[in-house]
Amino acid sequence: MKTDEVYAQLLGCSVSGYYKWKKQQRPIFTFLENCFTKDELETYLVTGNIPGKIEFANRAYVGMDSKLAYFITKPVKHKVYLILLFTYGILDNACENAIELFEKRLISRQELSDFMQHYQQNLSFELSLYIKENLNQNWKVFERDIIRGGINDWLPLYLEIIQLAIKHDCFEKVFGNYDNSQEQCYVPNPPEMFAIFEGWDDIDVRYKAVLSNIKKAFLSNTLDSLPLWSTYEPIFTMKTNPK
Repeated sequence: MKTDEVYAQLLGCSVSGYYKWKKQQRPIFTFLENCFTKDELETYLVTGNIPGKIEFANRAYVGMDSKLAYFITKPVKHKVYLILLFTYGILDNACENAIELFEKRLISRQELSDFMQHYQQNLSFELSLYIKENLNQNWKVFERDIIRGGINDWLPLYLEIIQLAIKHDCFEKVFGNYDNSQEQCYVPNPPEMFAIFEGWDDIDVRYKAVLSNIKKAFLSNTLDSLPLWSTYEPIFTMKTNPK
C-alpha cells in the first residue's frame, strides 16, 4: 500500500480526507510518523499484530515501578548508582564516573570495588531504560505508576530525600553507611512494601509524616534537630520509635 492509503485505512477516512487532515497539521500525524514506520503500520493493518518494539517495551516495563521502588529503598546498597544518577543525571559511562567519584572522595575504595564488580548484575537493562525515561520526565512516569499500581505513595518523597542527601553531601548521616557500623540515621528503614497486615494504612501515613519532616529539615537547614532512628531496625512499624 502507498503511504496515504495506509494512513487513510488506519484513520478510517478516505485518501482525500487524509490529505485534508494532514494539511490541518493534526497532532495524530506527528505522533504516528515519530513513533512508527510505514511498514509497521501496514503490518498492523494486515495482521493485527502489535509492532515488535511495542511488545518489547510492554514486556520490559512490566513491574518496573516495583523494581525501581526496591532500588530506591535500598539506598545504602545502591549508593554508588544513586550518586551517579543525581550527580551526572545519567548512568552512561558509569564505571568511569564512579572512579571520578572515588577520586573526589565521595565513595570509598570498597564501594568502588564492589560497584565495578557487580555493576551489570545490579542494574538490569530494562530498569536502566525506565530510569532514563523517568529522568527525562522528572520522575512523573514513576509517580503515575505508583498511583496506578497502588504502591506506597511515600516513595516519591523518599526519592526526593535521596536527592537532597546527595546534594548536601550527607548521605551516610541520612541513610546509614556501607559497612553498617553506623548505628543511627535520620531516615528509618522503610515499611515492608506491598505487605498486607493490620494497621498498614496507619503505618503508611506515619512513615510519610516522618519523611515530610526530614524534607522540611533539609529546606530549613535544621537536619541536626531531627530524631535519630536505628539502622538495625528491620522495617518501620507502628512500634518503631526514634532512639
